[in-house]
Amino acid sequence: MIKPEDFYSEKDYPREGIKNRMWKDIKGALPSGKRMPVVNFDSRSFAFGFGAAFAFIFICVGAFTIFSKVVAKDEPVYVKVNNAYSKAIDEVEKSIPGLSTASAKSYSLDERLNAGRTKLKSIDAGILEIKQDAGPADFSPVKQSRLRELYKMKLEILTRMIDMEENGL
Repeated sequence: MIKPEDFYSEKDYPREGIKNRMWKDIKGALPSGKRMPVVNFDSRSFAFGFGAAFAFIFICVGAFTIFSKVVAKDEPVYVKVNNAYSKAIDEVEKSIPGLSTASAKSYSLDERLNAGRTKLKSIDAGILEIKQDAGPADFSPVKQSRLRELYKMKLEILTRMIDMEENGL
């Protein structure tokens, strides 16, 4: 091991007064009363990090919104209502056994059913015309109410036809 005595003699060391002055100069050169901060705060990197975090949040929210609309086929309420009316009427039409066939019990019943079928065809044409006139997301309140009226008329005709067929009138 290296010993300082091998390289320095007693006269090479500074005297007590010189040592005190030297340490006083060193202490004077150091900043006094200030402690080193525990966290080194850099405002520029903080601003970039904060901006990146906001951008990431907005991107995630936008991606989630787009994904949910694509997956859920997000449609306006009035389109969903019109689709529900169409599906309900289609199911009612499927449930009528004699609607498509002409197996009527009497001549007047057959005439009435044919008249009902003719009315249903004209109502279907009106519904189709309104649907083609308006795009899938472009239904005005007037068109919505007209579609509901046509669906209501169609359901009334279908119920009358069911009643006629069951009662044989």
